[in-house]
Amino acid sequence: MPSIAKLLPLPGKYYERKCTELGIIKRVREIKTPAGLMMLCLFHLLNGVLLVAVSTVAFALKIGDFRSCRAAG
Repeated sequence: MPSIAKLLPLPGKYYERKCTELGIIKRVREIKTPAGLMMLCLFHLLNGVLLVAVSTVAFALKIGDFRSCRAAG
């Protein structure tokens, strides 16, 4: 299985700017960059962990803080 470090460079050098240009990233909330979002998505997909674990990783890596987020309902 490939590692996240090997997968992150694959989209190319300017994919973050292109994400914004194409409207893939419309709003910035807890995760501040497309690279941070990509890293967390890959972590979730490659490791098959719960989103609670992704939240912990985001906080530890200072990518985002979801501790105060609550489910709508």
